[in-house]
Amino acid sequence: MNEEKGWIIRLVPEECEEEPRVFWPPFPVPGTAPVRASLTMVQTAGDRAQKEPQPPSFRPEKCVLVADDDDRLVLTLSLVLSREGFPVQCAADGGQALELFFQYRPQVVILDYFMPVKNGFQVLQQIRQVAGPREVSVIIITARGLETDVEEAFRIGASDFIIKPFSPRELIARVKAVSALLAHPEAS
Repeated sequence: MNEEKGWIIRLVPEECEEEPRVFWPPFPVPGTAPVRASLTMVQTAGDRAQKEPQPPSFRPEKCVLVADDDDRLVLTLSLVLSREGFPVQCAADGGQALELFFQYRPQVVILDYFMPVKNGFQVLQQIRQVAGPREVSVIIITARGLETDVEEAFRIGASDFIIKPFSPRELIARVKAVSALLAHPEAS
């Protein structure tokens, strides 16, 4: 049976009494103070389907799902987004992204194009089968910025497309913009 592992990052408020496994980012995030974060190992394939899902500790109305196999980028984005007040869920592959999408129903999904299990376009297609662009915004991020990729992303329902490298401020601005459009669909 496949025993692949992934991770979930959970930000821990300073006043939290629990003592999670602590992870200090090995790199500075400009403009932010250090934050405690716990890394939880999860199975990403195989036996995971047989286990009962754990109930979430919260169900935010406005949540951002970040899915990328680059753990440093995911950690950076989760820290920056949480500093802006967005609850964040993180996935390490496309399969885990879909599981978290169905569990948390995030308002905004940030998907890397190249991920294990399912790529960002495959995840986007499955999201669009159950949620339209007025319900969930999907931002594709990738280092591959071919014009045909951009066209394909928008054709299958992406709300935005960002080419790596990008600044965290640019991503925050785009997340806020697509969130505002969801909050006021008459403006779109």
